[in-house]
Amino acid sequence: MSTQDVADRFVEALWALEGDQREMDPIVAVFADDAAIGNVVAARTFEGPDGARDFWREYRSVFDDMRSEFRTRTIQDDRAVLEWRTRGTLVHGEAVDYEGVSVLEVDGDRARRFTAYFNPRHLGQPTRLEGAAG
Repeated sequence: MSTQDVADRFVEALWALEGDQREMDPIVAVFADDAAIGNVVAARTFEGPDGARDFWREYRSVFDDMRSEFRTRTIQDDRAVLEWRTRGTLVHGEAVDYEGVSVLEVDGDRARRFTAYFNPRHLGQPTRLEGAAG
């Protein structure tokens, strides 16, 4: 499986997580057994499938509804850089519209590392999310 394929699978899995059913299994399946997952507001690095599940559960729990759009996908060797914009509503009812970049490092058919970079001020209050955010 190519890096492009893994990036595409990640995007589809994120959309499934963002949907009304909040499907967790597809996004967890994107990550390798030894994956490291985090972002600029995560209190720690999440590791492996259990860490992926915890990270994405925490991320999704911050939002009532949401949808991410991907502007660019840059693929080079074993890395995918995804530029995105996410719009929605936080669980407290505040509208949110923020942009960022996620980096996936790929090994074979799964991601071994995921990091997202964005300005947390654009998420509104609180600006520091406990555990994770995407």
